[in-house]
Amino acid sequence: MRFIKVVNGVIVNYQYTLDDLFVECPTAEIYKHPIQMPCKELLKNYNVYPLVTTAKPDGPTDQVVTEITPIFDGTEWIQQWESRTYTEQEKIFLQDDIKVGVRVAVDELLRQAAENE
Repeated sequence: MRFIKVVNGVIVNYQYTLDDLFVECPTAEIYKHPIQMPCKELLKNYNVYPLVTTAKPDGPTDQVVTEITPIFDGTEWIQQWESRTYTEQEKIFLQDDIKVGVRVAVDELLRQAAENE
């Protein structure tokens, strides 16, 4: 479960954790007994809200998908994603990574073939 911290309608942190809450407020009361799950109503006292997560969408192979600032739909905070085309520099880095990966794989195949002779 993920959380978001919102103060006066402004997102302060959308990677917020319960550990962060207990560092800020060690005596925070967020559980209703006997259920040991954080209670939305109690979290609200600390400006902390559950973040409804969504699956990262598959983008075209020429695009990168990144998480962006969540939105409030009137009742819940919803995780959001953005898709954009790779920059020329990112494309160069990806090509270099692929070349290195291929070289490592070829070296491993050659090593295995040499061992089997």
